[in-house]
Amino acid sequence: MGDFGFVYQPIERIGAYIPGGQFPLISTALMTLVPAKVAGCPVRVACSPSDHPALLAAASLAGATQFLHIGGAQAIGALSYGFAQTAPVNMIVGPGNAYVNQAKAQVQHRTQIDTLAGPSELLIYANQIKHPEWLMYDALAQAEHDANAISLVVSESTALLDKLYTLLADHDKGKALLANDNIVLLLSDDQKQSLSFINDYAPEHLMVCDESMKTALFTNYGSLFIGENSAVAFGDYCAGPNHTLPTAGSAKFSGGLSVHQFLKVLSTQKINNTGRGVLANISAKLAAAEGLIYHQKSAEIRK
Repeated sequence: MGDFGFVYQPIERIGAYIPGGQFPLISTALMTLVPAKVAGCPVRVACSPSDHPALLAAASLAGATQFLHIGGAQAIGALSYGFAQTAPVNMIVGPGNAYVNQAKAQVQHRTQIDTLAGPSELLIYANQIKHPEWLMYDALAQAEHDANAISLVVSESTALLDKLYTLLADHDKGKALLANDNIVLLLSDDQKQSLSFINDYAPEHLMVCDESMKTALFTNYGSLFIGENSAVAFGDYCAGPNHTLPTAGSAKFSGGLSVHQFLKVLSTQKINNTGRGVLANISAKLAAAEGLIYHQKSAEIRK
């Protein structure tokens, strides 16, 4: 028939948005720029409203070929349309606030984006555990991201939820987050109900601390953390593979940022003499059925 295949090519120009906020998010620089460098993208433009030395160092070490000191929706516009001596990029990755998110939504018809990120999420499924304090700090850590971040704890154990509530209520920050519903404790009737809820919620981060539940049953999540040792904070910083993850239920159809998103998959075909005749016959019949005369002729002349 011939030779058929796919060619993986890195996207030529990518832009990585690194939020400013209250802290220098050096981890975002690493998580967005390193996979782009590994994929072989030749131009990697970092963009941030912050010029904190730690962030600049992280962007440089992670492989940025250029840095733009711009933030907000303006930064997304600069990356998509070009700015000063910087040509437009082909893809924009990285989280941001509501204005950044909306700007990414507005330019995605012309520039590929990674995802439209919502508030950060953590869902902990646990029953019998050794260290409830660990889970308390995991919930607090997730809620630390922003005012709309949420941590859910789903359990069939009333005793565990009572223990976590007591720990949080005795903690000034925890008490406030419980009151604002940034941390929510949910009692489930049984494992089946827990599993159904979790897969429907499709959390950004899913921590499972229950050895009796087969993790293969969980189908929708951005990243899975198995066991009490597996702190989500480890994944945020260094355990990998990436902390740029789907939110707001989009884990039902997408996964986290990785080298794969920075590659284009291009198809190739080279037909030999035998294949030419076979494919010409099939193509001519289909073209005739569709009424596309010159498609039909293009095929038939090669019989």
